[in-house]
Amino acid sequence: MGSGNGRIQISFPEQRPIPVKAPITVFNGGTKGGKTTLYIHTFITVPVPSAVVTTVTIKNIKKGRYGLRTVSKVPKIANGAGSVLEFDIRFGRSYAYKGKKRSYISARCTDGRFFAKVINSTFVSEAFPPRNTTNLKGTVLRSCKSKG
Repeated sequence: MGSGNGRIQISFPEQRPIPVKAPITVFNGGTKGGKTTLYIHTFITVPVPSAVVTTVTIKNIKKGRYGLRTVSKVPKIANGAGSVLEFDIRFGRSYAYKGKKRSYISARCTDGRFFAKVINSTFVSEAFPPRNTTNLKGTVLRSCKSKG
């Protein structure tokens, strides 16, 4: 249902960081109990060939601008030595519902601005003591034009 590319960095002690390009494929895990699950699969070749699968859970909530809560769990990469630097995913699959074309990802531009808020994303590196934690909070705001 989607694909893209990612960049990962593998950092072993006393060695230069190793940049790794990682192709990404997104699979639909279905909906159960009001939660939709996506599986994000990538394959790395360094330090050894291995698959990395991330689970993303999407749930409708009654607050916020869009009413969605998304939680993802990224497993340890290269036994904790790997870090995700960036990723780009494009969702291209669409389907028809009541004669109208729909997509898994959709947005509207009702007021001239696209707004997404990151309430709290925590990245934990457990590779080497001391345990490092980075928190990401913020807002993405872009202008947009509505059709019609």
